[in-house]
Amino acid sequence: STGQAQGGGEESAEQKKAREEQAKKVAEITAKNEKIKNATEIINKALAEGSKAYADKCYDLAFAKFQEGIAADPDFAGSATVLNNNKALALRMRAFDSYKQGTTDTANKASWLEKAKNDFQGSIAASEKCLSLIAAIADAEEAKKYDPAKSSALLNLVEANRLMIATNADTSKPDEV
Repeated sequence: STGQAQGGGEESAEQKKAREEQAKKVAEITAKNEKIKNATEIINKALAEGSKAYADKCYDLAFAKFQEGIAADPDFAGSATVLNNNKALALRMRAFDSYKQGTTDTANKASWLEKAKNDFQGSIAASEKCLSLIAAIADAEEAKKYDPAKSSALLNLVEANRLMIATNADTSKPDEV
């Protein structure tokens, strides 16, 4: 009867510790999966809403939506490259709109040009972030999948720098184009 009491379903300290460790791992995986699911939902919604706003030439909203998507998972190349490229385009277009506004609102031309310069610089930074995410991909075959995003980022860098000089928003670095 004594042997039965000891083996009667009581958990040893080691078994209890192992069970608690397993439960902790399951909880961590569940939480991670939930975080990924939530980030994916945010990214997909931000991409759709940002793309619509961009198509409607609502560049402020497009920028905000793309930024929202980036914030959900800023280092995941699968989404952050696309979102950064889209953000770069929205900023470049907004910058050019500011430049055009300065050509008609001559009293405030300097402030419009400053806004254009800031957006051109933001556009360049977003393209550079896209390129750095791609450069961080260790597997060469995986990195090749991002060649279209890389091309878009490089084209935007050239165009944003060109426009920054052409609009006189910033003429301090003409040799970089």
